[in-house]
Amino acid sequence: MEQAREIIDQVCVFLNEDGVRYHVRSDSPAIDTSFRGESGVFPVIIAARQDPAILAVMVGVPVVTPEPRRGQMAEAVARANHGLTLGCFDFDMSTGDMYFRAAIPLGDGGLAHRQFRDLLGASIATAGKYHRAFCRLLFGDDLSPAEVIAEIEMADG
Repeated sequence: MEQAREIIDQVCVFLNEDGVRYHVRSDSPAIDTSFRGESGVFPVIIAARQDPAILAVMVGVPVVTPEPRRGQMAEAVARANHGLTLGCFDFDMSTGDMYFRAAIPLGDGGLAHRQFRDLLGASIATAGKYHRAFCRLLFGDDLSPAEVIAEIEMADG
């Protein structure tokens, strides 16, 4: 657990340098924070694990899918995940909650500020990008899961 705490301490240094407010959990090597995006506030958990050393970022997607729409949302999540190169969406079929998760192995080399910024930035950007599609599926014009994901992915060219 010592190495995981050291990783979290390093992340705290990076967050302080970037002027980000956060809370360090006392019960586990993790940090809670949030970021405002174009379509809402995204809660973020930054967690470290050791053996092997890994830093993970989990970005909450601020939408809860009602039970009758969970099958469609699960399809949309699967379609979104298919095209991703870093991380994936996790969708809880029993609660309708969703988050985007990405991680990097650290090995013995430690963690550079740029690595952390890239991981965090890519995770938040991906959650924000697809959040629009997930909201459109739930509250939009009766588009199919395939259509909402294709629309978002085509917009990026």
